[in-house]
Amino acid sequence: MTLEDKVQSLLKSRQSAFRGDFRRPYLYHPIAREEVADDGKMEMNAARDRIRFSLPAEAGLIKCSAHVEKGIYELAVHFPDVFRDRYADEVSRFEAETGWSLIVRDTPHQARLFEEALNRVPEGATSRKAPALRIERKEVLLQVAVAPETRDGWVEVARKASEAYKELTGYTLVLSDVSGPRKAQESRAPAGALEINKA
Repeated sequence: MTLEDKVQSLLKSRQSAFRGDFRRPYLYHPIAREEVADDGKMEMNAARDRIRFSLPAEAGLIKCSAHVEKGIYELAVHFPDVFRDRYADEVSRFEAETGWSLIVRDTPHQARLFEEALNRVPEGATSRKAPALRIERKEVLLQVAVAPETRDGWVEVARKASEAYKELTGYTLVLSDVSGPRKAQESRAPAGALEINKA
């Protein structure tokens, strides 16, 4: 370990007398004595700054909410499933450094889900409606019109777009082609169902 690595490790440790500057990552400020609580936890605002300063922009952190009585920080992020996988080591390190527990809110940022869905519409297709969120299935449905010249390879093109979307967001992108001929479907009651008035 180089001297630079040792200094960085010391500055980021829970025992450090310094905290990083949120906007200028190369600066550190001394922590006032009163910022460290008697229970060993880092002072609430200092802990929040440590979390916000340490996470990169691509982590998609929206908000840090402190639940002081429980000693927990709740993080709201754009894509929680992906965040948990990619930043598990950082979360563990924050907990060790600050003495606070960290949990990640389950709800994704809907506007970001939709924005990325529209960004993933393949060439040769055009979105027809706003995306629809099926949160219980972790899916985003997007109706698209597929150009005739793209139709032959559409299944593979749509699969690749969906895979890229899932890697980024943790959700499945369902691209529904509404440009082809649509057959009228007869609506039938399932076998064994009661007649409507009896039901």
